[in-house]
Amino acid sequence: MSTTQFRALSQKVGTWVSEREYAALFGLSAATLANHRALDKRAGRTSARPGFPIYRKIGGSIRYLVSEHLMNASESATAA
Repeated sequence: MSTTQFRALSQKVGTWVSEREYAALFGLSAATLANHRALDKRAGRTSARPGFPIYRKIGGSIRYLVSEHLMNASESATAA
C-alpha cells in the first residue's frame, strides 16, 4: 500500500492506533494481536483475515484501524 493510499484510507474510514491502544480499547492482550499477525504472515497474507482487525506495519511500529463505528461502540461499552 502506498503512502497516498494509506492516507486516503485513514481519512475515509477511521483512526489508526497503536497495538497497546487497540488492545486496551477492545479488552484484548497485545499477545493475541501478535498471534493473529503471525498467523497471517505464515499463511502468506498481505492483510488481515476477514473479521480480524485491520493492521499495517509502518516502519517498526504496528497500527490498527479503528473505524468510527467501532470507536463509538467501545466508548459506550466503557461508559456503561
